[in-house]
Amino acid sequence: MTFTYDPEVLTTTLSQVRLTIQDTDSASPVFTDEELDYWIGETATVRLASAMALEAVASSKSRLAKMQKTLNWTMDDRAAAESLRKQAAALREDADANVAARGVIEKGHTPYNSWDIQRKEEQRSGLG
Repeated sequence: MTFTYDPEVLTTTLSQVRLTIQDTDSASPVFTDEELDYWIGETATVRLASAMALEAVASSKSRLAKMQKTLNWTMDDRAAAESLRKQAAALREDADANVAARGVIEKGHTPYNSWDIQRKEEQRSGLG
C-alpha cells in the first residue's frame, strides 16, 4: 500500500486525482495509490475517478473522519457527507459535459462495427 503525491509534478492522473479530492497529506492519506488507480482504470478520467473517491469517502465513517481531520472541517458527519456527494455530482456533470463537447467516442473492432459507427454518424449529422 503506497502513497504518491508530488505537488511539483502534477502530470500524472494519480496526482491530479489526489489534488482534486485534497488527499495530499502523506502522513494521513485517505486512499492508497492502489485504490485510486482502480478508479482511474475504471473511468479513465480525473473527474470521474475523483467523483468515485469522494462518494467512497461520503459513504464511509472512517474515511469521512480521516478526511475531516486532514482538511480540518468542523461540520457534522451528515453535512460533510452531503457536501462530498454534491462535489462528486458536480465532477460527474462536468465530466459528462466534456464528453458531450468532444462527441461520441466509438471504436471499430471489426469491419461491421466500423460500418455501423459510420452509419450512426451519418444519422446524427442528418445524412442517413
